[in-house]
Amino acid sequence: MNAVTPSNLNPSRLLAHVGFADTLARGIALVRAIGPYAAIEIILPGGTLLALLFWLYRRYQRGEPLPPVIARLGSAMRLHG
Repeated sequence: MNAVTPSNLNPSRLLAHVGFADTLARGIALVRAIGPYAAIEIILPGGTLLALLFWLYRRYQRGEPLPPVIARLGSAMRLHG
């Protein structure tokens, strides 16, 4: 029988299962978020640039801040351009 009883419940093993499930859920969410951009990048010529622009536009629509590297690059381009 596979019933969970207090006598065979190991807290460290339970935490390991919960940690694995959490990591798996995060990985699946990441793949679902990146999937369309990866398809654009693979299928279209110049797809890397298009995927990056679509990703940035989607973040802009949601009101999310730019990633720090891209924000610094943009400010540097404004200063020198």
